[in-house]
Amino acid sequence: MSPEPGNPSSAKKTLTSTSASFASTHGGPARPGRILSQPEQGDAEQESVTTALSPTRPTPQFQTTLRTALAFAEALLAVAVAGALSWKFRHDLVATRLLLFWVSSTYAAWRGGLGPALLASVIGVVLANFTTTEPFGTFVLPTPDEISSALVFISVTSLLGATFDQLRHRRAEAMDAAKQLSIASEQLQDQAVELEHQLEESHAMAEELEHANEELGHLSFANAAARTQLEQAVERYRALVEASTAVVWTADPTGRVEDMPVWRELTGQNRLEVSGLGWLEAIHPAERESVRSRWQAAIRSGRVYEAEFRLRRRDGMYRWFQSRAVPIRHDDRIVEWVGVFDDTHDAHVDAERRAAVENALSVLGSSLDYEWTLAALTRLVVPALADYCSVDLVESDGSIRRVSITHVDPDKEAMLRDMWQHYPRELAQRLGVAEVVRTAEPQVKVEVDARTMAEFARDREHVAALDVLAPTSYVCLPMSARGHTFGTLSLVFSDSGRRYGDADINAAQEIAARAATAIDNALLYAAAQAANRAKSEFLATMSHELRTPLNAIAGYTELLSMGLRGPVTEEQLRDLSRIRQNQQHLLEIITDILNFSRIEAGRVRYALVPVPVHELLSRMEAMIEPQARARSIEYRCENVADGIEVLADREKLEQVLINLLSNAVKFTPAGGRITLSAVSNGERVALRVQDTGIGIEDAQLGTIFEPFVQLEPAHTRTNEGAGLGLAISRELTRGMGGELGVTSTPGEGSTFTVELPRAAARDQLVG
Repeated sequence: MSPEPGNPSSAKKTLTSTSASFASTHGGPARPGRILSQPEQGDAEQESVTTALSPTRPTPQFQTTLRTALAFAEALLAVAVAGALSWKFRHDLVATRLLLFWVSSTYAAWRGGLGPALLASVIGVVLANFTTTEPFGTFVLPTPDEISSALVFISVTSLLGATFDQLRHRRAEAMDAAKQLSIASEQLQDQAVELEHQLEESHAMAEELEHANEELGHLSFANAAARTQLEQAVERYRALVEASTAVVWTADPTGRVEDMPVWRELTGQNRLEVSGLGWLEAIHPAERESVRSRWQAAIRSGRVYEAEFRLRRRDGMYRWFQSRAVPIRHDDRIVEWVGVFDDTHDAHVDAERRAAVENALSVLGSSLDYEWTLAALTRLVVPALADYCSVDLVESDGSIRRVSITHVDPDKEAMLRDMWQHYPRELAQRLGVAEVVRTAEPQVKVEVDARTMAEFARDREHVAALDVLAPTSYVCLPMSARGHTFGTLSLVFSDSGRRYGDADINAAQEIAARAATAIDNALLYAAAQAANRAKSEFLATMSHELRTPLNAIAGYTELLSMGLRGPVTEEQLRDLSRIRQNQQHLLEIITDILNFSRIEAGRVRYALVPVPVHELLSRMEAMIEPQARARSIEYRCENVADGIEVLADREKLEQVLINLLSNAVKFTPAGGRITLSAVSNGERVALRVQDTGIGIEDAQLGTIFEPFVQLEPAHTRTNEGAGLGLAISRELTRGMGGELGVTSTPGEGSTFTVELPRAAARDQLVG
């Protein structure tokens, strides 16, 4: 039945019937790719059955482990036999005591290689000493000649073991190669048979296509309009492709690429190298397998393919590209893949640059240890801003010290460190470090040619090192702040072949400026700490010196009061009492200053022991309750159950509570109330001092624990003190592993809470 002229559906039916007849003739539907013949199908089924019925074989790893274990066992057995024979003939083997062990070690080397040989030789030396060295049956300290002989023995047997290992390895490689050749030969034979089948099928298909072509010839007139529309669509498609910066490529339904001219132009691959999956070889090894797996997954699933990768250009440099492909379907089956790939290198580099700058700035602000942060800085900017980066600091004597260097290649990083040790002056001069330090102006070399580097080299070794490092572009920037240059930040491109542009330089300058600020802040902080330590030492010294005359004043006042220097009137006794009170007050202030200076200097030692809370609160009541009663203040103690203990320094904890309770007495008016209580909440115990005094303003709560802070204004102050009590109390509490806090309502009172670990809880943690 021939198709009706001008009827496309008729032609389509004819082609369908033709394909069906072809499929019925050859045993199945025609499809692209490898056609599995009937014999091959039988072989595959037979192989699967054989595999399923065969017993489980040991894995190669298990077989290797078993052979190794047997080799070591044979080595031990051989050396044991040699030891037994040596003991039996020990009188005859005194002069040649290692003779039998040579045999056992050689056997072990032959059977097992280096490991068993080394084991047999070491054990042999020990057994030879035991069996053939007089007095027999004991271990004797070997002579230098015996040690030398033993070392030669061990070395030779180890060499034999290594040699046998190598021979065994080469033999295995040869067997593997022969096996691979055999497999390849079988595959070639299978392919030859397959090609013959395909050739026969191609002839049959050609005949069918001739009939189809005759039928399609009748449709030419009917398809003229469709052809015109198709040409117009193709023209629009071509114009769209030419207007786009993306490159278009196609692949067959199986994912095989026939040719990509633009790809070949970019990469330098030829048509044969691009075809199939050969185009993958131009992708960076780091992304190659990911791209392959994504492409194969898209082929299997029929979904859109997307990937980003670095492509090796004709000049050997890599650039970032993004690729996307969609399947073209006809009659619910994929007939072709159409994709594009576009250069995204600049956007990718910009993103990496921004991330590197953000990370670098974050690290530079994270610590006052600027040498650590500078070392971290060089690791963060590579490879986004440089292939290798170094930081140099100016010492107090004007010399330049390299504090950090990082290279994208660890081997070349070691080479750079070695070069700096051997040629520090030349490197500092050629890379502009010394000049940048002197002028505080950046130096930029966008292009570095071979002649420039050759002039830089001092000897052949230096030339060879520079050839390997091959810098192509570099930037050396000053790290300056407040008019002072602390050092330089050097960035170099080499392996990537990149050149420094304005965006790179701006980012590097931002990092260098922030690094300089970090160094400046760290140095200022160190200077402030040193000044603070000097202040604390001065206060401690002065406090100590002032205590001596104050104690003398107290002593002489007591002598006068006792009348040892003559009669004293009542008025004079009142004056002497005032002197003692003021002397005692001044001594307390000096003691507070001395204690605080010791805390600041870190010279306070803590003896942490379990302190019973019930006993502690009872002692506080005995000390403070009389003072409160004298000022018409009610004192309450709300104790906890017996047996609860805190882990603290008893003396220092009592000092903290006395400070808090004394303050409560000072700032609570007559008729008020002071409450000391303890609350246990699992692993912590809270000791609370609550009063109904004047309270603390919100503005003062943030500074109340700072040194020399007074709650009352100086012109209205009625309570004496240096303003160190709360500062000392907080530091002592923290030194014992606790925390001191406060809540207050002005006009209603305050609550100070000392929170410390329970002794039992700390013991559990330690245990």
